[in-house]
Amino acid sequence: MILKFLKPTAIRLWGMYMDESEIHYDPQRALHYANQISTPRLVGTEQEQTIGQQIASCLESFGYKVEPQPFRFSDASSVVLAVEILATQVLIGITLWLHSLGSPAQTVSALFLFLLIALTGPVNRAVQEGSLAPAPGGQDPSWRGLFTRLGKRYQASNYWARLRGPAPEPGGTQLILVAHYDTKSQAMPLVVRIALFVIGIGGSALFAALVLASSFYAPLAVAAQIVGVLSILAGIPLWFLNLGNTSPGAIDDASGVGVVLHLAEALSSHTEACRQLGLSILITSAEELSTMGAVAFVRQNGPQLRQQAKTGRMYVLNFDGPGANGKLYWVGKEPARERVAGPSLLFLARQACKDLDLVLGRFVLPGALFDHIPFSNLGLDAGSLIAIGRDSLKVHTRQDTPDRLNVRGFDQAGQVALHIMRRLVALPGTSQAAPCQDFEKSEVYKADTVLRFLRDQIHLTPNKALAIGLGLGLVDLMIAHSYGLWYSHTGVIGALQDPPYLLTIFVILPLFLRTYVWMPDGLACIFQSLPANHLILDRDMPTYRNNVRLMLGRFNHSWFVITLLIAILLQVLVVIGNASYPDTYNTTLSARLVFFRIPYGLLGLYAATAVVVSSILNGDWSQLTRDIEPQIHPMHPDMAAGYGAFTHCIINMLGIFVGIATFFFTKALFQPATDRVTFQPVYNWGIIISTILYLIVGFIVFLYIPTGAARRAIQQAKRKQLEMLAEEYNAEQQELLEMVHHRSLSVPEAQQAQAMKAQIERLKLLNEAISLVENVPSSPINRKTVQRFGLSYLSIYLSTLVYNFLRAYLSDTTAMQFKALMEQASLSEILRGLLRVLFTGQL
Repeated sequence: MILKFLKPTAIRLWGMYMDESEIHYDPQRALHYANQISTPRLVGTEQEQTIGQQIASCLESFGYKVEPQPFRFSDASSVVLAVEILATQVLIGITLWLHSLGSPAQTVSALFLFLLIALTGPVNRAVQEGSLAPAPGGQDPSWRGLFTRLGKRYQASNYWARLRGPAPEPGGTQLILVAHYDTKSQAMPLVVRIALFVIGIGGSALFAALVLASSFYAPLAVAAQIVGVLSILAGIPLWFLNLGNTSPGAIDDASGVGVVLHLAEALSSHTEACRQLGLSILITSAEELSTMGAVAFVRQNGPQLRQQAKTGRMYVLNFDGPGANGKLYWVGKEPARERVAGPSLLFLARQACKDLDLVLGRFVLPGALFDHIPFSNLGLDAGSLIAIGRDSLKVHTRQDTPDRLNVRGFDQAGQVALHIMRRLVALPGTSQAAPCQDFEKSEVYKADTVLRFLRDQIHLTPNKALAIGLGLGLVDLMIAHSYGLWYSHTGVIGALQDPPYLLTIFVILPLFLRTYVWMPDGLACIFQSLPANHLILDRDMPTYRNNVRLMLGRFNHSWFVITLLIAILLQVLVVIGNASYPDTYNTTLSARLVFFRIPYGLLGLYAATAVVVSSILNGDWSQLTRDIEPQIHPMHPDMAAGYGAFTHCIINMLGIFVGIATFFFTKALFQPATDRVTFQPVYNWGIIISTILYLIVGFIVFLYIPTGAARRAIQQAKRKQLEMLAEEYNAEQQELLEMVHHRSLSVPEAQQAQAMKAQIERLKLLNEAISLVENVPSSPINRKTVQRFGLSYLSIYLSTLVYNFLRAYLSDTTAMQFKALMEQASLSEILRGLLRVLFTGQL
């Protein structure tokens, strides 16, 4: 059925009122275009080239200037996928074999299986990039040449089209409509392939988890064996995924091309509309081969796409199989708020469906590839509209024929697209949205090889780093349990009885990793948020940008080398220090030490050293606002902390400072004995001096320098704002006095009274504004900040717990009682004793 989109409804478009019916969007017309190209067209075949040229000619007939963008690539992704499946099966087999032998090494094998599955995404993205041949005259890194020679080689073309006429306004909106025109057929039905991938890949992850959990609950070992065998069997058919050229590809994706072609046709007579939208059409090839067409387009046009996203709004809307008679779905994630200058594409699609009484579902299938994904990986706001119905199961088969197409799907997709365009045009201009246009976050990362690898290849975020750190801590406990290093009174003290170890692996290292990854983001947040929130006057922008460039210049490769060398030296000292402890799997050469403890420890020490080295640079924060006049908005939501980025980073540093301080205290409580680590308080001069030196240096590096710089910046902003408000208040007060002393006889008394009353109200408002500015905290760590981080209700209790801990720490009687408790009591009794110490200060 044709939905209500064709009804003439007056809407405001492009600064004028026009009827939607004038756009002449006809879903039957889109269906007609899809029918015209519904023929087998596997990439690299003559049919694919013919259809591509036919689409380009069609766009040219609408008045678009079409730019063919040829590219060459290899099918390395399919080869690597088969190798990954085989490697997964081999690891499952090795783990099952080790389990049959009763070897604790099965835990290490399961850990490697987890690692392989976790790295599948980054590896596949790297293979995609590497399998693209360099442009003529270009030269790629040597490792890419390996992938271009792996698998079958192909040549194809994308077609990028813009309406002829004036170029889009700089800093405005740019919308790219995308669909792919290639097809493929496979002997194995789609549902079977999805099921095999879910069982093969998902089952492998479940198998690894069950193996690790079986160390604690033995009956899970049987379930692990069953899941492992099923995963191996499910992976065997995936080795033989062949490509054919028998599918007409009506739904996938002639329907998407039909929608895009008719949208281009409908908008071709509205040149001003296309200019306002920055509209362009992208018809890609090789989507069925790991989205290589979109990958090639992003590589060829990446710089200008990033520039557009930085100076304006950039949206990529992909259509993949919208012609099925089914529900409309959205594929893609909503970008981070700091990446978009306006509403997200997902938000606009939801609003469009709400206006049209449509239901928009979310489609999530890990491993499924769509043409919007390379754009999302570039940091752009991109997503796909698809329709899923019964006929969608026929894609990639001979049955994906034109008779499967339904006008309802074309109508839904076209309606949503045009409603999105209407809302985009109604948005205000963004030419001033990025006042610091010569700064990119990548400039902070570029000097540090490790951090750049974590960001670009692993796609690590601060919260992911924290979660990964905690996850690695749990894995290490599982490995310790498999080696018998868990909980013992008579032998070597277990992992659960080693507070310094638990504190290190669960608090200090994860927090270091999170802060290290977050710090460049935090600096970027400071650099970008001050101008964006109008905290710097326009006339001071040149000085501000110069200060930013000077600070970024401090991050160079010298800091990276210094950080790496210090981290290696610290790792050596840790190994030497552990030599004094009993001979356990923590110190002897073992799989746990070689494959886990040393790499994780080295990464943590590198992150810790980087935080310390980078914090030295934080002393330059005061220079960021030198010779400029930042302004504070009293009603701004960030007034609780002055500058949110300062607060966030200092909160992380405070956690690290407290964690390391606690580590020093616990090192004084637990000492190596002949055959174990025992609770034995030793207050020698070395520990006392080290603790005092750390408290002084740590306070200066982690808290005093960054907090002082933030306080000075906020105080400067408050002073300037108060001076401006005071001048305005004095001027308004003088005007009120003149009203009182120089009353005019020609003006009615009631009118003069009303004017004086309005003047008094303005003075009250100014007085309230002055009070608000005066109440803005000068320190980034304050009561409102604590409330914002959810700690206000715990502050009194925390001070009590700290007092009780110090009282017990300095009491010889409590220390001896606690020593006996650690050596003789059960684990639950030890935990209850710890709680009594914290809440009462004694056992």
